[in-house]
Amino acid sequence: MARGDQALRQWKILVTIMSHPKNGVTQKQLIDEIEEMVPSGKGKRTLQRDLQVLEYAGFPIDRSERTENGEALYKVLPTHQRIPPIMPTVAELVSLSVSRSLLSMYDGTPFKENLDSLWEKYQAIFPNNARETLENAQSLYVVLDRPGMDFKQHKIVLEGLDQAIRNLQRVAMVYSSPTQGRDVRYTIDPLKFLFHDRCLYLAAYTENYKEIRHFSLDRIREIIKTGTTFSRREHPVDKIRNEAFGLIWEEPFNLVVSFTKDAAYMVRSRLHHPSQQIEELPDGDVLVRIRAGGWDEMKSWIMSFGSRAQVLRPEKMQDEIKKELEAMLEKYGDDEECN
Repeated sequence: MARGDQALRQWKILVTIMSHPKNGVTQKQLIDEIEEMVPSGKGKRTLQRDLQVLEYAGFPIDRSERTENGEALYKVLPTHQRIPPIMPTVAELVSLSVSRSLLSMYDGTPFKENLDSLWEKYQAIFPNNARETLENAQSLYVVLDRPGMDFKQHKIVLEGLDQAIRNLQRVAMVYSSPTQGRDVRYTIDPLKFLFHDRCLYLAAYTENYKEIRHFSLDRIREIIKTGTTFSRREHPVDKIRNEAFGLIWEEPFNLVVSFTKDAAYMVRSRLHHPSQQIEELPDGDVLVRIRAGGWDEMKSWIMSFGSRAQVLRPEKMQDEIKKELEAMLEKYGDDEECN
């Protein structure tokens, strides 16, 4: 049996015992609870092993009381009975169910696996009709976005970084640098993970540059423990969220873009940046003003609208987009060459 199934079974035993703090439960009642999770005829032996595991984990099981028929009653000692099992409300379970759906694109990450494990534990103690209700709630929220990277391929790196962040462990990182075109070794203090545009990034202070930088998960080749720790360091996440257009923080500048009326609804109905100001023009076009940093990210956003967007300021952005379009036109050539 898989280790996850064993943990699920032991969780169900513990919840069953703690749900009867006064009268306790019999061995038969516990075997009935886990009957579907063990091979036929092995319920009693499996139960005893699971009870030993729970006691070793710090849950003292009391067997001193008996029924009228002489059967042992299983209880958790009074000192632990004061801490009842945390049972969620139906609304909370629905929210948990929806969260699993929204995070489905992050399969392969430790936090998604832990969420699935928690969900299985709760499912194990609810009747079938309750499970169906929760599954129906989850089906109301469908994620169509695809993951920006295959997180399962980076599971070992993710787990190592997760541990290093929690324990403030300094590590050496081998990183495939897109700017240098080769693998580079950095000594880093990993601070936190950042989700952006369906991908996962590591925010870390690097000794190489004496500053906090962001590293794409799919370019991290290896994590090596150094045996040293570091002091907790603040990450300017609020500054990035409020001043950067995307992930990259740069000195904010004023951007003014005109969008044609056929793109106006798309622009008007979305929050592209906290600083955005939208002005309706008489001909149906809209004027968008944004103050943020992240030059290349903003340029890519504008160009994604094609001819429906025109940069008015700054002029340098105009010039760069013109050059980009001219280079694209040269690649495609005229119609006769394409044919």
